[in-house]
Amino acid sequence: MERCRTCDSPTDDFRLIRSKTGKLNRALDCRSCERCKAKESRKARYGTEEGRKAILSANSKYLTKPDTIERLALLGKQRYAEDLVFQDAAKDRARNWRASNPERKASTAAVYYQENKEKIRAKSHEKMAANPWLRLRGVIRARVHEAIRSEGDSKNGASVFHHLPYTIVQLKEHLERHPDWDPSWMSWSCYGTPVTPDGRAWQLEHTVPQSMFRYSSMTDEAFQLCWSLDNLRPLDGLQNFADGDKPDLFGDFRNFDEILAALSSGVTGPPVENRLDDVFLRLSQARLGKSCPMSFTGLKYLDGIFLNRFRAKNANGQSLMDSIVDPRKVLRVVSHLVRSGERVTVPSILSNMKFVSRVPGHFFPAAAAAVWRAYAPTGLPVLDPFLGWGGRTLGAFCSGVPRIVGCDLQSESVDGCRSVASDFSVFSNVSAEFHNMDALRLLESTDERFGMIFSSPPYMASEDYGVESDAMRQDWLDRFVFPFTEACARRLAPGGKVALHLKDLKGAPTFTAYHMSMKAAGFRQVARHKYGRTWTQSVYVYER
Repeated sequence: MERCRTCDSPTDDFRLIRSKTGKLNRALDCRSCERCKAKESRKARYGTEEGRKAILSANSKYLTKPDTIERLALLGKQRYAEDLVFQDAAKDRARNWRASNPERKASTAAVYYQENKEKIRAKSHEKMAANPWLRLRGVIRARVHEAIRSEGDSKNGASVFHHLPYTIVQLKEHLERHPDWDPSWMSWSCYGTPVTPDGRAWQLEHTVPQSMFRYSSMTDEAFQLCWSLDNLRPLDGLQNFADGDKPDLFGDFRNFDEILAALSSGVTGPPVENRLDDVFLRLSQARLGKSCPMSFTGLKYLDGIFLNRFRAKNANGQSLMDSIVDPRKVLRVVSHLVRSGERVTVPSILSNMKFVSRVPGHFFPAAAAAVWRAYAPTGLPVLDPFLGWGGRTLGAFCSGVPRIVGCDLQSESVDGCRSVASDFSVFSNVSAEFHNMDALRLLESTDERFGMIFSSPPYMASEDYGVESDAMRQDWLDRFVFPFTEACARRLAPGGKVALHLKDLKGAPTFTAYHMSMKAAGFRQVARHKYGRTWTQSVYVYER
């Protein structure tokens, strides 16, 4: 082993130099010392202006050679893939450089994009074609960017899903569970791209169009409403293009804020059916089976008269008037109207809001008419001690009873029933007498005998009617329920019947109170007809 002239270390790592005569001679310095000396010499040369220019010129010629570029790229990729420490260090250097040079990064990225636009787009399209979830994210990102840019602002690179209360996986699950999802042909492979044999594709659609929401930031409430799950559904692509912004459904409303403002400005009744004779005819044909008929006939007519129902509160202390200031509840109703193809108007929203806010509902007039017709003795008057929202009153005028007497503590309900009597006097010979008073006082003060007493008694435990008698507010079981059933027994004609609409939930104290008090007053149950879409309610018929 030879020794190095510089480091004096024994080594065999020497470079061989061929002389002019062709003889190979060993270099005096080892390879390590040669590299160190070359590096120091290069630094010294680079310190002068002439030397720096010479070095940069030589490097430029070397680094621009195709074979050099390819070799360095392969070496760099190989080391990046194999050396995790090198990989993390490269990422940190790139991240730090972008953070400290935002303007240069932006300008460099812009230049690179312009020079490689087609290549970048082709690569992006290739990725999206292979990954439908990535395609879905891209569509959402692009549409949000367009909406914000139209308001003169920008996303500023922020992620859309960081500002939404759900993830891309939850969005996927929502779309697959949506009623509009058709598993016979819809799949993620044909999202936005027709791959089915008949060339069909589905798209992500806003039930209430995105054009109805104006937002300049992803923190705006309008953005949250627009992209909430309640407003997103899968839809056939051709139908989505054909529907457009649905101007025929929204009429004069130009954005969602106008809908909210119109609702807050005041409650107006839904349109009354133009042909009340048709309502009378259809209700006259309703018949009773094991369950009560659930026809919607007459409900819009009653909604237009009994506006006080929209102010009645449920067990949670909310009324429809409280719900119309909640944009999310309004959005659910408007989305339902659009999916049903119904025009979005203030009356139509109010008419459907009861299903979202659990507003106390009408008793279906068809069910009331069928019960009156089946159990009211011929020729005897009938009584409704709790008129409520007019469903049983309308049913009585279409059932053929000779006379109906009713009362309610709410003057609006009494006035509404008088309006029903006035409107239907053209088609019916039923006489009517309605009083704004307590049911117990009416039963105790009248001498009239009734062939049938039919009503939906108040549920103090679950509904707030806004006005009750003292007996209904305090000790209602002993001071109201038992006296009420005993008074009904005194006011019934021989052979008369009492029909009560009760929510027969297992263990419900109000149902138990009315049911047991009827037995205590000497009544026995003779019939039960299921009522309601969940079959948790029934009309119980009693006689003595």
